[in-house]
Amino acid sequence: MATIVFMALVIVILGAFEDTRVALYVGAAWLGLLVIGYRLWVRGHGRVRADLVDETAQLPQVPAAR
Repeated sequence: MATIVFMALVIVILGAFEDTRVALYVGAAWLGLLVIGYRLWVRGHGRVRADLVDETAQLPQVPAAR
């Protein structure tokens, strides 16, 4: 939750000053281009979450010291 509040604060501060407002427009355009590119070029199994198999070995148990 703190991260979302921080990002909102950064966006508000960028929008508050005229000199930095351009960064908001460029960032929004960049995100828009990323979404459009994802929709156009990622098809089929690229949108499906991969089923991952846990192949890690068990760690050996060390006896507790007495």
